[in-house]
Amino acid sequence: MTELVPLNILLIKAQKEHYAVMQFIIHNLEWIKTILEVAQATNSPVILGAKEMDINYMGGYNVVSSIVKSLMEDLNITIQVALHLDHGTSIESCKKAINAGFSSIMLDGTHLDITENIKALQQLISFINNKNIALEAEVGAIAGTEDDISSTTILANLDNSIKINQLNISSLAIGINNFHGFYPKDWKSLNFDLLQQIAQNCNKPLVLHGGSGIPKNQVLKAIKLGICQVNINSELQLIFAEKLRQEIVNNPYRIIDENTYQTMLANCIHALKKKILSFFIDYGSLGKSINMK
Repeated sequence: MTELVPLNILLIKAQKEHYAVMQFIIHNLEWIKTILEVAQATNSPVILGAKEMDINYMGGYNVVSSIVKSLMEDLNITIQVALHLDHGTSIESCKKAINAGFSSIMLDGTHLDITENIKALQQLISFINNKNIALEAEVGAIAGTEDDISSTTILANLDNSIKINQLNISSLAIGINNFHGFYPKDWKSLNFDLLQQIAQNCNKPLVLHGGSGIPKNQVLKAIKLGICQVNINSELQLIFAEKLRQEIVNNPYRIIDENTYQTMLANCIHALKKKILSFFIDYGSLGKSINMK
């Protein structure tokens, strides 16, 4: 059986070879299966990001972990896959993910002051000692809405980034004028000067949240300056929802039979696969996986 890998294994390679590993948020079995199939077909490493809202929707941490591992077994997945708790809101939620078999966790301590954030990260570092688990930290708040929680932009502080970089973490998510969800019409650019300063002073792989909607040339520049992971969610959700809407509008009187559900989703999944593939290609991770069997 192919084992999950901690995301730092994927990111260290990306850091050395100057590309970005993709993280896609998972919402249900169809999304997990679709992402795994594209990654396997293209030999591309991938991070399955699970948010607490989606974990609860699917039934809990153990359910999500079991679905991912069972699909990997039955689909004969041999590429490198990390199962990552995205934006863990507490030490307790991070521990639940670890105990359920997730290979990576993120503690989002941006609502804490720097002293409390470091203290919480240190508690988790002690908990995962001698476990093959990766830990992502975050500096600066990423604006927008995620899991019905809204935030305003707080740019990463360089001094705080250096302090957290010195901890035994695996990667560092940074606020550089990036947004969760869709970008405001008056949004212009990532803060490349800040990214460069952090990259020059911190040796941990850097993570770009809110990858949906950032112009491709800006993401490529961010990767060149040190970003090793790009997170995507809203863009895929929009594509899926639009295709599903078209299916319903174009076939309002579809005869209900045992294949109706699969037939309706077929075009949605095909559109997802095309877009996922484009991210692997655009941001350099296509074909970069190490075979795990």
